[in-house]
Amino acid sequence: LWFGAGPHFCIGYPLAMAQIRMVARTLLDAGPLRITRRSAARGVLIPTYRHLAVRVERGTP
Repeated sequence: LWFGAGPHFCIGYPLAMAQIRMVARTLLDAGPLRITRRSAARGVLIPTYRHLAVRVERGTP
């Protein structure tokens, strides 16, 4: 994510980073992930996805 630098800085940065860490940890702890659908975002400064769908691959117990 882009939060700026120098004399201007996003005041929501700490909260956004905490949310990102929580989501990433939850997804990674859920099990192996498989990308089911994705599309690239266009006209953005930093390459990213416009849409990214993943599925948790759960094994049988």
